[in-house]
Amino acid sequence: MAGLVIIPESMEQAMKRDLDRLRDSLPENEREAFEAERHIHRQTIIDHFAEYGSYPEIGGVEKAVA
Repeated sequence: MAGLVIIPESMEQAMKRDLDRLRDSLPENEREAFEAERHIHRQTIIDHFAEYGSYPEIGGVEKAVA
């Protein structure tokens, strides 16, 4: 079931700040890949907020193993 999630400006700013920090914590050669998938990471935050009603704790980036 899909629902509507309204994102307040403060949450939008928090997501931008946190995603920028995550990107900047990566080695230089991995940052471009992170930016290419930034929308996926942003959606993960939104999905957490929709399910739990709170902003998630952002701990780091986990590299997917193929």
